[in-house]
Amino acid sequence: MSDSKDRSNWKICEFVAHGANVNCLALSPGNGRTLATGGEDRRVNVWMVGNPTPLLTISGMTSPVQSVAFNNAENWVAAGSKSGVIKVFDCEENRVVRTISGHTAAVCSLDFHRYGDILASGSMDTNLKLWDVRRKGCIFTYHGHKEVINSLQFTPDGKWIVSASDDKTAKVWDLSAGRVLFDKMSHNGPVTAVRFHPKELLLATATGSADRRVRFWDLDSMSLVSETPPESNGIRCIHFDAKGDVLYTGSQDMLKGYTCEPAKNVYTQPVSWGKVASIAQSGEQLIGASFQQTSVSLWCIDTKRLKHKANEDEVLAAQLPQQQQTHQSLSSSSRKQFEYSKQERPFTQASSQPPPPPAAESRRESTGDDGGDSPPTNHEMQLEERKQLFEYRQKLVLTPPEKYASPFQPPPEDIAAQPAESDFKPAPVKFPNSAADHDNRCLTEIKKNHSDICQALHSRLHAIQEAYSKWSLNDPKTTINLGDQSATVDLLTLMLGKRSLWSLDMAVIVLPEVKPLLRSKKEVYVKCACDILLLILKSFGPLIKVTVSTPVGAKVDLIREERLEKCQTCHSHLWVIRDDVVKLCEEANQISKIVKNSSLMNEFSVLD
Repeated sequence: MSDSKDRSNWKICEFVAHGANVNCLALSPGNGRTLATGGEDRRVNVWMVGNPTPLLTISGMTSPVQSVAFNNAENWVAAGSKSGVIKVFDCEENRVVRTISGHTAAVCSLDFHRYGDILASGSMDTNLKLWDVRRKGCIFTYHGHKEVINSLQFTPDGKWIVSASDDKTAKVWDLSAGRVLFDKMSHNGPVTAVRFHPKELLLATATGSADRRVRFWDLDSMSLVSETPPESNGIRCIHFDAKGDVLYTGSQDMLKGYTCEPAKNVYTQPVSWGKVASIAQSGEQLIGASFQQTSVSLWCIDTKRLKHKANEDEVLAAQLPQQQQTHQSLSSSSRKQFEYSKQERPFTQASSQPPPPPAAESRRESTGDDGGDSPPTNHEMQLEERKQLFEYRQKLVLTPPEKYASPFQPPPEDIAAQPAESDFKPAPVKFPNSAADHDNRCLTEIKKNHSDICQALHSRLHAIQEAYSKWSLNDPKTTINLGDQSATVDLLTLMLGKRSLWSLDMAVIVLPEVKPLLRSKKEVYVKCACDILLLILKSFGPLIKVTVSTPVGAKVDLIREERLEKCQTCHSHLWVIRDDVVKLCEEANQISKIVKNSSLMNEFSVLD
């Protein structure tokens, strides 16, 4: 068994994140300790890394979530949907800040401007859009890609933005000029990820399974610097370390590290994270996040324990003192660096723009004004408004307290390699000091051996708590369908004991959820469905029969027409369910016995 000192990566946790398949996730840009996930259940969940219980759950999306992103302050989360709608959520106040529409297809990539409330979105409609979140306006739309935009990132100083697409290109756009600045970055396959160097005018682009390379581009001379050899699998995400000395790439069950000039592989570390989707840095550790179906797994890689790949030309360097064995720092090169400003940022406009200046001059002359002579439009902002809009946020709202920001520790390993005599003896019985100690010890043992069940129960409890919060807001219509049949059964069982909750409106809401429960293979679900049907038939069956069979009079009666519509809806649902009940009664199994013993067929006679 390997020594624990040699362990460089381990799984932090794995948990059920959504009631349906997970589509996307993103780690927070600050220290990677916060995670946002989006799924087919049209929800966004925010988690603290290492805790399988969500900090908050955000609902309200009308279609599956395809992309998520944190802002720099980590108090906002943006979610792009399959329908093209974007919602921005305030995690502090637990509310929707803005709902944005403008894309005609799924939003596949998002990124916030570093210093302000500006959001960039890339879509399957091939357009890149900049949005003013506060004012609910589209600042500019960039056209030029021919396929879906997979990845976006603003430069660290916020003056440019880069987009990567399935059309095998990456493009750098000047926010002041509103036009493409550099589009000669061609690749041999779809570009899956892009990242700017944290300090210098250097860009890294990565490609998927068709090419499997990383290319480094000098944005001062607008030229290719170097490229890596092809990896064994497509590259899914990339991340520069804080100093910019190493670029880490994440692919199927593999982490690699490269220097930029020249492009040299210095780290190769197998990691069993599957198809990793996001990498972030937390101190001297890397946090990797991946998802499969409804589950999310989080991994930690200790960069201090990664083994440097020794090449022939590094043998002499390996004999030097450890403090001298560092990578050649890119900051020592002559390449220009990003210019940071903590107040005013360059702003964009939707009016006609002058031709973009040369690359080197554009970087030097970009200021807070756009330099155009065109009159202000509805999309333009005045100087004081821009200062407030791009004000730098120092507070990291969701960053965990310092006591939770300590490095993750690897799980303990078994010390004994050989079985000892004590291993075959029963453990001594220790009597607890109190009933509370005994209960806590039992719970600990149960949780340790049934972690998957505990995670499912956590998810189930969370769905019930969310239903309770919605119920308190008098919104039961969106409460019944929880996206989890076990949670739905829990809720309906509670409702069976509260007859005062039931009305014709409630029957209209509940009946569509009863049909899938009746067709379930689980006896508990079928029993719950039978009880619900008995309650509805006994309480509202005669009313439904009389209302539907009575001819409509010539006199206008809005109340009766509304009641007739509800009764007709219930009547149609009940007739479909009745056919299912007949089929179940004809079968010879335990579920058939449950249906027969409930006497449902006798109650259905009230509809004849």
